[in-house]
Amino acid sequence: MAFEVILEAVGGMGRFQVVHVLLLSFPLLFMASHNLLQNFVAAVPDHRCHLGHNLNVTWGPLVGDLVTLFVPVDQQGRADKCRLYAEPQWHLLWPNGTHGNGSGAETQPCTDGWEYDRSQFSTTIVTEWDLVCERHALRHLVQSLYMAGVLAGSVVFGRLSDRYGRRTLLLWSHFQLAVSGTCGAFSTSFPLFCFWRFLTGMALSGISLNTLCLCLEWIPTKIRTSVATICSYTYTAGQLLLPGVAYLIRDYHWLQLAITLPSFLCFLYSWWFPESARWLVMRNKPEEALKHLKRVANLNGRGQQGGELTVAMVECHMQAELRSSKESFGVLDLFKTPVLRRTTFCTALVWQTGVGLVNTIARVGAMVAPLVRLAADQLPFLPMAIYGAMALIAGASACWLPETLNRPLPDTVEEVENRARQEMMQKRELAEPQGTQIPMMEQSV
Repeated sequence: MAFEVILEAVGGMGRFQVVHVLLLSFPLLFMASHNLLQNFVAAVPDHRCHLGHNLNVTWGPLVGDLVTLFVPVDQQGRADKCRLYAEPQWHLLWPNGTHGNGSGAETQPCTDGWEYDRSQFSTTIVTEWDLVCERHALRHLVQSLYMAGVLAGSVVFGRLSDRYGRRTLLLWSHFQLAVSGTCGAFSTSFPLFCFWRFLTGMALSGISLNTLCLCLEWIPTKIRTSVATICSYTYTAGQLLLPGVAYLIRDYHWLQLAITLPSFLCFLYSWWFPESARWLVMRNKPEEALKHLKRVANLNGRGQQGGELTVAMVECHMQAELRSSKESFGVLDLFKTPVLRRTTFCTALVWQTGVGLVNTIARVGAMVAPLVRLAADQLPFLPMAIYGAMALIAGASACWLPETLNRPLPDTVEEVENRARQEMMQKRELAEPQGTQIPMMEQSV
């Protein structure tokens, strides 16, 4: 908690912090767009078997007599999406022929591809690579591979940011997103598109992890909750932004490119960000941390206070954090003590490692979610039942979380355990007088 004192000395929530949060929040607009991009780039338009290059039939909601010779239709005149007659049903041309007369005819899968209704979307990955009928599961595979990239990114970039710094990994993540998103927009094959989407997912995970840590580690503890909420609102605004962009751009190539191009801008201005001073001190780089602290103090109009800071003062205020930094913490350390075990099973508390674990678990669920939807082919209610049950379980598990209202979050494992012991002692002190008063009264009588 001592780093809080240093932050207040260099300006607390000053001009630097405001600009810092705004610039870090801007990429979150397009993170939401990438996460929900599947809804538009993989949209499935109405389709039917291609009737051959010599037949030119205008698409419409109801098919004409010429189409019924080759494609089975229902009583409402809608063409079958995945099958056509093995032989043309010429007898349907006679005046007494009806749609039902062809119901017993032999059918076969589409042999010459599909025709698509392009009134809503000019091009999607479904129309590009015919991801319909027997290949419809591949459409869900794209999103699962994307979320697998997000999962891999939370594991890889979370560990690397603890080693090489939040700013370094944030810069790389923006660069990777810009390149992989642009390449994915103009992929020449379906496997290549999946590969670029996987790398895009990794980059987005690196951006989310390092944005959160780099943002909050320069913010006073008392307003971290508010700042985190603002970042969440930015993500929500990005969800609202994507439908408008998709309405204007109906080609998936240009749609993906449109939400990727801002990443180049984010990569350029991210060089302005200072590295986390807290992380620098923990990595035994107090001189560099002091340089950034003085820069922030100048930007906040606290140049005099910043000039009074020394390396010895910074190290003195952060003795507890420096002691804990001598130990290397991994995911297993989240289960090291009773309090951490109880908390970790519901969420996570240790800084970057905990955030990485939470993101990992979340991405596993997001990766499996598109595949769960395939269960609707057998039982239509099953996907929603699974999603609803998981939400109920998650809500119930929050009952075992420690209260954080108006309380600063601990920074070390030692602080977590000390706080838990203090709470237990306070409960005992409140309970003991009630238990000892009765025997004392009886003794006096």
